[in-house]
Amino acid sequence: MSEAATEAGNLEEHGVLALFGMFNSEGKPILLCSCNDNSVRLYELPSFTERARIFAKEEVRAIQIGPGGLFFIGDGTGQVDVWKWQAEPTSLAS
Repeated sequence: MSEAATEAGNLEEHGVLALFGMFNSEGKPILLCSCNDNSVRLYELPSFTERARIFAKEEVRAIQIGPGGLFFIGDGTGQVDVWKWQAEPTSLAS
């Protein structure tokens, strides 16, 4: 098995449970990694730069993409959270 390098080390350090790929609101590829520390880490590809982290009450067991930039995260408690990509704010020139 090959190791995927990240700024924080490698993905195996976090005990990856599941992987899921999608595009963010700007069309950039993102890898979602469910980890055994009850988090989902979002990495920008191909650099593997960590862009965000989502925390759950228990291990995240399901990640699914939906329409219109939605994605769903389900954890061991049975709770499903719905997330939506937002465009990053841009500064306005005066």
